[in-house]
Amino acid sequence: MNTSVGKDTMHLNPPPAPNTPRTVSVTYACGDERRGPLTMGQANMIRCILRDDPEHINNHDVWAVPSGTSVEGAIDALRTLALRHEGLRTTFPHAPGTAPVEQVVAAEGTFTVTVVDHTEFPEEPARYAESVARAARAGRFALDREFPLRISLLTLGGVPVHAALASSHAVTDGSALAVLREEFLALLAGEELPPPASFAPLDLAAQEA
Repeated sequence: MNTSVGKDTMHLNPPPAPNTPRTVSVTYACGDERRGPLTMGQANMIRCILRDDPEHINNHDVWAVPSGTSVEGAIDALRTLALRHEGLRTTFPHAPGTAPVEQVVAAEGTFTVTVVDHTEFPEEPARYAESVARAARAGRFALDREFPLRISLLTLGGVPVHAALASSHAVTDGSALAVLREEFLALLAGEELPPPASFAPLDLAAQEA
């Protein structure tokens, strides 16, 4: 697995005695770069993203990690999702002060996972994970360069318990996050996923044209 540990990238409101968060850099490579126009839905949503409070427009979700999952296994499943879904590898280049008019799907790249280990969780670990995911909604996603998921893997004694995520509404909504959660759990269970059921955004844009 291609991972490396870098400097801390976020500060949380932790339960008692957490270890220092560490950032794992995860690389992927999957073929050729693609680029083309936005879908109508993307164009409409990006206008809202550039205008509205990011805490309101961004999404979040919490995924309970099955017992017995390793940090490496959870990260491998996240990498597989990035390889599987072009939307997660999509950025929207644009000049400052202008709105994007095209999208670019990366052939290779890097995203980060913040691993926050704990010696103990609070009495309501799911509620704590929810607060971590909500906190990650703050701050606008850099549409031209940022991976559209901000992921924290909350571990207890080195064992993953929850993945807390915030996402850019340019590529995911609540139903898309639910699909990603189901696929994440299926991958951890060793299941083989069928091909994605929906068009990739660039293919949808071609259909609209």
